[in-house]
Parts: sequence; C-alpha cells; structure tokens
Amino acid sequence: MSSDWCFPFKTPPEASWRGGSRYFGAPRSKGRKHGGCDLIKPAYETIYAVHDGVLVHEETLFYLGTYYVTYQHGPYLIRYGEIQKGSTKGAKRGHKVKKGQPICKVGLMNGYKASGPRGHMLHLEMYAKGSDHTPLRSNKGPYMRRKDVMDPAPHLDEWVKNLP
Repeated sequence: MSSDWCFPFKTPPEASWRGGSRYFGAPRSKGRKHGGCDLIKPAYETIYAVHDGVLVHEETLFYLGTYYVTYQHGPYLIRYGEIQKGSTKGAKRGHKVKKGQPICKVGLMNGYKASGPRGHMLHLEMYAKGSDHTPLRSNKGPYMRRKDVMDPAPHLDEWVKNLP
C-alpha cells in the first residue's frame, strides 16, 4: 500500500513530526491534545497530494491567518492545514487530484516573517472514515476533533520513502 502513497513534500523536513510539540497527541492548553502531525517547512513551499483524491472541504480559515483544505484520499480524509490563502488556485469541492500533484502551499502565520525559522508548517490530520464528509471539528474529546481522528505518523513514516 505504501507505494500507492507519497510524502506531501519533495524533501523531508529537517525536524521529525514525532518530536517537540509536533506529534499527534502532544499536549495543548486546557488539556486538549494535538490532532495531527506538523511538518516544519518554509512558508510558500509547495505541498503535494499524498494519493489520488477528491476535494471535500474547500479552502477555509484555520489558524493565525492560515487556511486548510480536506481531500478524500482512498479510505481516509486528510486535512492539509496551515496553508497559504489562495494557494489552492480556487479549487472547488469535487476537484480531483492525482498522487504527487501540487495542491497548495505552506502558509505564513500572522506575526511571523517568511524567512523566520519557526511558525511555518503543514499541519496534517487524518480521519479513518474517508466517506464521511461531515465537519472535522468537535467540541468534545481531548482532540476537539471527530472521533475517527487518527495518528498520521506511521503513514508519514512510510510515505517519506516515496517522494513526489
């Protein structure tokens, strides 16, 4: 299965998505847990589709002036978060992508400089029920996400062997 998927960047990030506060389940304020993996990359770097897919949630405001999109990739929903506004070039719901196709760019968070060493990343979330296109956010549970949120790290560990 891993050869059918690829990493979302042409090169791996220097820092692992398993360290610091970047890993799935990392503690956040008020007892909340981190609902994805953060891949540290420079602002405006191109993000690639990890698998053939279809856009189910169009570009939407996410965090500190960044946006997100969600694609159904096979059995999973994947949210590409903290992306640059307008970098999806107006892709609409139902837009189809192929594995390795550019889909957006890393966002520039409010209050950070484009050349700064931190604050720029892809926040990647995965959901087990890919055919369920209901909202991903929830006011319940430690992740404040749907119950089918899952740890993307084991998948990223495999996908990094297949760069776009």
